[in-house]
Amino acid sequence: MDFNVSLSFYHNKKIDLTEKFSILRKEKSNKKQDIVIAVICSIITILLLILSLLKIINIKYFYGMFLFNFMISFMYAYIYKEKFSEIETLITTYKGIEPIFKRCLQENFSSKKINKIKKDIKEGIESGEYLRKLDTINSLKSNIISNFIFNGLCCINLILAYSYLKFENQDLKELKQAIANIEELEAIISLANIGICFENKCMPILENEVEISFDTLIHPLLGEKKCIPNSFQSKNGVNIITGSNMGGKTSFLRTIGINLILMNSGTFVCAKEFHASYFKIFTSMRVNDDIANGISTFYGELLRIKDMVEYVNKGNMLVLIDEIFKGTNYQDRIYGAKEVIKRLNTKKTITMLTTHDFELCEEKDITNYHVKEAYEQDKIVFDYKIRNGKCTSTNARYLMTK
Repeated sequence: MDFNVSLSFYHNKKIDLTEKFSILRKEKSNKKQDIVIAVICSIITILLLILSLLKIINIKYFYGMFLFNFMISFMYAYIYKEKFSEIETLITTYKGIEPIFKRCLQENFSSKKINKIKKDIKEGIESGEYLRKLDTINSLKSNIISNFIFNGLCCINLILAYSYLKFENQDLKELKQAIANIEELEAIISLANIGICFENKCMPILENEVEISFDTLIHPLLGEKKCIPNSFQSKNGVNIITGSNMGGKTSFLRTIGINLILMNSGTFVCAKEFHASYFKIFTSMRVNDDIANGISTFYGELLRIKDMVEYVNKGNMLVLIDEIFKGTNYQDRIYGAKEVIKRLNTKKTITMLTTHDFELCEEKDITNYHVKEAYEQDKIVFDYKIRNGKCTSTNARYLMTK
């Protein structure tokens, strides 16, 4: 829980940690000549300072070298302006996520996988320590006076330029891997939360035959008190769901799909009982047009359904289609939907299809389900339950009058 609270800051601010650390990719060279120049100039300057203090040489030689160093540092500050800005951003970001790293190391895990993640995170912290050292050097030029003094004496900007590039080539990979492991750990914890936070839950049972059945299934994002549970079972074949607008047809498909994904992820599902075989999941829901690529809503749906048809008999598949071919005219929609039903009606496929076209309910070898509405005191109400048989009522005209 503490880990999730620590990460909530980045979620609320919509900060992509991986993106923050991906900006350091541009330079591939360490620029060793930079550090060589910095060391030589620094030695000469300090030597001239000592000799001038001992009155062996005139102090003007020191002043000249001091200004020369500052001019070089000023030039490098301009050349590496973007790089300095990037590293300052990364230092600030790392300081924010460092408590999350350390929190992970405080936890004791029994899982070998999570302990491997923990080990990688520890290596990331070690890389991050180098970033902190760079921050210390960077702070020497944080104000005008210290910037002038240290760049004149030691060419701090050259040292920073070299150190930043060295960090990119040697330490950034481990730090980015640690960030990826933090995100993976968060995903694992999120999956585990279902088993911790939900009362209506179970471990799904993997079946060898093509089938899906469940009792009291709910959508994990709607909440147990708000969501209306449904029970259902189906073997291979096509299931058509008809019914009124807002009756819960689409939500029912989403509930099945998301719980199957949870099952495939190896975690709990939100049901009292859940049996299913392993499915390749195909969906055609919320299909949008793509103006940039010249793809209409209808053509976008065609592309998705084409993928479904091409996968037939390659393996077990679950197909979820919401309001099939709604983006085209009535006659073409009916013709196309009937062809899709024929092609997806196979031994290895379970198809769930919602529609307002009752003609599809008369197709051979399909099973009909429906949702219904009721009217109470001139208000429409729904119970969001899936029932056997096809729908016998509609509510579109009623909704259009309101």
